Amino acid sequence: MKLIKRILLFLIIFIFTIQVKAIDFEVKSDKAIMINTTDNVIVYEKNADVKTSIASLTKIMTAITVLDNTEDLNKEVTITWGMLSGLDGFAKAGLSFGSTVTVEELLYAMMLPSGADAAQALAISTSGNINDFVDLMNAEALKIGMINSHFSNPVGIDNIDNYSTARDLSILLEYSLKNEAFKTIYESNNYYVKALNKNVEKTIKNTASQYNLDVSLIKGSKTGWTTDAGRCLSSTSTINDIDYLLIVLNANELTLDYITDTVNLYNYFKDNYSHKTIVNENDLLYTLKVN
Repeated sequence: MKLIKRILLFLIIFIFTIQVKAIDFEVKSDKAIMINTTDNVIVYEKNADVKTSIASLTKIMTAITVLDNTEDLNKEVTITWGMLSGLDGFAKAGLSFGSTVTVEELLYAMMLPSGADAAQALAISTSGNINDFVDLMNAEALKIGMINSHFSNPVGIDNIDNYSTARDLSILLEYSLKNEAFKTIYESNNYYVKALNKNVEKTIKNTASQYNLDVSLIKGSKTGWTTDAGRCLSSTSTINDIDYLLIVLNANELTLDYITDTVNLYNYFKDNYSHKTIVNENDLLYTLKVN
């Protein structure tokens, strides 16, 4: 029996050891969480439960709220002045008053180039006004277990009542990715919007190209940036047949730390973490003699 106990103790220690993740570099972003969604294991976290401004990562909630409350993504929306107002200083897709755009096109125009005009157009077309849509966003947050979050607008405008945490955003992103339409949009790099007569492109791809950064491990992403929130990035990756989800928040807005932190974490787990077979189901571990 002593030998069996030693074997079991060894296996417990070994299994526990492979769950310990030693990061040998500094993650400069103020808050972060990384999850191995294949095994449902948190592999890295930093200040993950601290409430903070989240900039345009708010648009993830906007997108899934629209998708959960819209049956026809080909439904046409006519752009009004209200959809375009109050957005000075924010990134816009380029929507024009009186133009007609489908809900699907608006989702791409919001998620890829982070169009604030598309976000407001989606909110108003879904609920009739922004306040009612915000109520839907907060109901959605409670429904999926985001206990440390609150939304006050669909764009990500800095506001004391628009906040979340890295952990809550990971819950939101994991939930949203179960929606196939969201997943397709989130993982797309460009999309032709007929109403704009142009391709809209993902923000991070343009930044990576401009600064010669290798972001090939990033599968899907959404960026965010405001003065209060700093630089933020949500992303996914598949490495060594393992799916990962990563949120980094509040990086210095004058640096590219939000991207380099993301790439460094993905590269670390690419080089140091993978599934290993410890014991096969039918392997003989020990033969015990009995009377």
